[in-house]
Amino acid sequence: MPKLPAFVDRKDDLDSWLLRFERFATTSGWPKESWCTPLSALTGRALEAFCRLSETEGTAYDRVKEVLRKRYNLTEDGYRQRFRTCSPEEGENPSMFIVRLKTYLERWVKLAEAPQTYEALRDLFLKEQFLDSSPDDLSTYLRERRLADLEEVARSAELFLTARKRQLSDRARQGTTHEQKKPPISKKEEIICHICRKPGHTTQNCRNKATHGRGCYHCGELTHT
Repeated sequence: MPKLPAFVDRKDDLDSWLLRFERFATTSGWPKESWCTPLSALTGRALEAFCRLSETEGTAYDRVKEVLRKRYNLTEDGYRQRFRTCSPEEGENPSMFIVRLKTYLERWVKLAEAPQTYEALRDLFLKEQFLDSSPDDLSTYLRERRLADLEEVARSAELFLTARKRQLSDRARQGTTHEQKKPPISKKEEIICHICRKPGHTTQNCRNKATHGRGCYHCGELTHT
C-alpha cells in the first residue's frame, strides 16, 4: 500500500487533505470500504475525533469524513464565517487570497445545498444578512430550523417575536439601555488630595494634614504657606 503523507493538525487544511487523500486512494485503486484503514495518518484533534467513533462508524468513510469536518467546523456555517471574516495570510499574494475566498464561498454554497442560480444565491445572501442583523436568540432559532425560503424565514421570525411580545429592533434598544445603565464615575474617586496625593478625599479631610508640616494649605509644598 503506497505511503500517504500524514495530516498535521493546526498546520494542514483538513478539507484539502481529505481531498488529496480521496484522490490518492482512488488513483491507488483502493476500494472505498478500506479507506478508513490508513486514517491512522491523522494527528491531533482529527485523530481524537476518529478514535471516538464506534467500530461500525469508524469503518464508514463518509461518516468519518462528516465527523472530522464537524470537529474542524468545516460546515455550512463554518465556511460562511470563514468567507465573511478571512483576511490575507502571511506570504499570500492577491491571486492566492482570491482563490481561498472562492473556495470558502463555493463550499459554503454547496453545503447550504443552494441551487446554482442567481435567485438562489441572492436569497442565500439575503437570508444570511438578515440572520446576522437579527437578535442572537432569533438568529439561533432560525439557523436551527435550516429554512431556505425567505418567506418561511420571515414568517417564522414573526411568530417567534409575536410569541415573546418583542420587535425585530429589540437588540439595538437593549444596547442603548445597557449603555444607559452603566454606573457613572464617582466624583469622589476623581478627587486627589494635595497632601498625601491619594484619591477619595480633599486636603481639608486628609488625616496626614497635622503631621505634614507648615506647608501650603492648598498644594502641600513646604517652600511657602
